[in-house]
Amino acid sequence: ARHAIAAAALLLSFNCMAVLGFNFVEYFEGDWDIEKAEADSATITPCAYSLRAHADGELRGTYTEADKRLNVAVSLDAGRSAAGAFYGVLDDGSLGGKLFSFDFVAHQGGTQQLSQARDGNTMTVFTVTSPTSFVLSAFSAGETPGAPARTFTGSKRGGAAAHGAMGQNPPKRKSLLRRYGLYLFLAIIVLLLRAAWEAGGAAGPAPGTSQPTGAKGKGKPKAS
Repeated sequence: ARHAIAAAALLLSFNCMAVLGFNFVEYFEGDWDIEKAEADSATITPCAYSLRAHADGELRGTYTEADKRLNVAVSLDAGRSAAGAFYGVLDDGSLGGKLFSFDFVAHQGGTQQLSQARDGNTMTVFTVTSPTSFVLSAFSAGETPGAPARTFTGSKRGGAAAHGAMGQNPPKRKSLLRRYGLYLFLAIIVLLLRAAWEAGGAAGPAPGTSQPTGAKGKGKPKAS
């Protein structure tokens, strides 16, 4: 039973790390090459996102498709790191209409993040397949999940180099504490819970002890 509780606590910590460790703004910041495929066309259209973080926590930049260019922003919901929306940006810099929303949940032990959201007559399925790739499918009203109207396949420019390939030093690299502090904290919590369970669940003294409560008279008898 003790091992089962420890295993459950460890599994819970992994799930917490998968959810708490994913920040969409950090993930999506940078330059992305995208291929757009439409259900009614065999043509693949090259597109691109180029986004940078701002002091207000948003991403700001551009989306380009053929000869079209759109200023866009990514804004997170208050208190959330994996939920928010893409917006158009007006000429005065304010947010315009919502393009689509997202709300990611960890899957496959945290190796993938999946979002399903509906905005009006459009549903989007946004899958983060790796630190440098994603697939975004858009469905119109009345369509089945097997027939997306549009699919965007993205690849982060630079690939592994953008995430610290061997021999390269990526800019703004986080310290080891910031990168792994949450993992270390949760691991310590699991170890403390397991130690507390084993200490509290033991019947009588721990193995190897020789002084139980009330054990007087173990030594030599007193002289009368």
